[in-house]
Amino acid sequence: MIPAELPDAAGSVYRARLFPWSVIRLLPDCQRSVLARFRKRNQAEEYVRSVKRVNSDWDCTIVFDPVGW
Repeated sequence: MIPAELPDAAGSVYRARLFPWSVIRLLPDCQRSVLARFRKRNQAEEYVRSVKRVNSDWDCTIVFDPVGW
């Protein structure tokens, strides 16, 4: 079991490994913003559908981002 008092860097890498699917909002000038991270791809797809309903002009994509692998 992982101890509760992990250093910030180790804790954030561990959390990122648990949630490898990221929903990215593509911004102008080749910039991007991570909107959310998920454990399963279908959860990310559902999130993108809900974002599109609210903000239809946003350009979002799903990426597999295995941090620290």
